Amino acid sequence: MIIYLIRHTKPDVTEGTCYGQSDIDIVKEEFQRDLIYMKSVIPIRNWQAAYTSPLKRCAKLTNELTQGSCKIITDNRIKELNFGDWELQKWNNIPEKEMNEWCENYIQKSPPNGESYNELYERTVNFWKMLNRKDHKTAGIITHGGVIRSILAHIFEMPLKNSFSIKLHYSEIIKIETSESGFYQVEFLTQHKY
Repeated sequence: MIIYLIRHTKPDVTEGTCYGQSDIDIVKEEFQRDLIYMKSVIPIRNWQAAYTSPLKRCAKLTNELTQGSCKIITDNRIKELNFGDWELQKWNNIPEKEMNEWCENYIQKSPPNGESYNELYERTVNFWKMLNRKDHKTAGIITHGGVIRSILAHIFEMPLKNSFSIKLHYSEIIKIETSESGFYQVEFLTQHKY
């Protein structure tokens, strides 16, 4: 199976804002530019299915990419991390004590009323295993940075704390070829000029 992992385009949110599962829109100019590039490097006509986070920034991209050429499946398991009470707050405005406690163990500790990185990882791996049982030859996943890092950490058998060493840009495209023997080949397809 060939799977294209795609991160959403740049969100329309003030820099320095914690936005996680907040349903924010995209920056239109960058969306159009990145969409043209994506269509030039991804053989979308070959996809049997496109799996998308339900959040607007992913759903819009999925609809524009596929243009009805394949089945679209929305899945809550590939939503971004839920930051709970911190959603749409400026990172600098989050109480220092809360932030420090979270930073010391963000793998297991969740923001107030949110979820931990490990919880995101578990739901993501659950989704990934389900997808790998499907008989798709080619499929796309349009999702978020945390989900992509979780999938890559799982594939590379990497400790979660090391997954942030993987730099992911908005509109990142990663091609993953899987085999029945469990071998993965991972290729980053995006050319960043900014």
